Amino acid sequence: MSRLERWMLAQQPQRTVLDSPVSALKVVVPMLTDKDGEPLQTEHFVVVVLGGKLGVIDKTVISKGTRNMCLVDAGQIMRFALTRKRQAAGVLVAHNHPSGSSEPSNNDNRVTDQVQQACRILNIQLFDHLIVGAGGDYYSFREAGYLSATLPTLPSLGAR
Repeated sequence: MSRLERWMLAQQPQRTVLDSPVSALKVVVPMLTDKDGEPLQTEHFVVVVLGGKLGVIDKTVISKGTRNMCLVDAGQIMRFALTRKRQAAGVLVAHNHPSGSSEPSNNDNRVTDQVQQACRILNIQLFDHLIVGAGGDYYSFREAGYLSATLPTLPSLGAR
């Protein structure tokens, strides 16, 4: 690599790379806590858009709910992930449980299924769905084996 190439590489903003649920927590927990670092008292649902090398491209709180529920639409998540500037290769979704328990509810399982199905159709990888509980406790659908390890390649949609 030439000096010019090294210099150009150094000038590019460094993106956070997600290579595990723990690294993903470092990105989402600040979005699920207040300015003092305390857990939010209502459910918030976060979407993190990932590039081809699992680098964070963008992130947002896509929905805010009540103390025990948050309405989430897989279509809304996909629209955020696929806007012209983002062109997602993958997404991470996460939400908090103000009750403190990180165990998934039936609705959490349903939402995960819907998001995973939408991702498959659009040839986007669902990196994980994390549920953040109290005291650093979390549930990872990927670690639990709920998400498929790899997604099928859809040649008609091309590679990202």
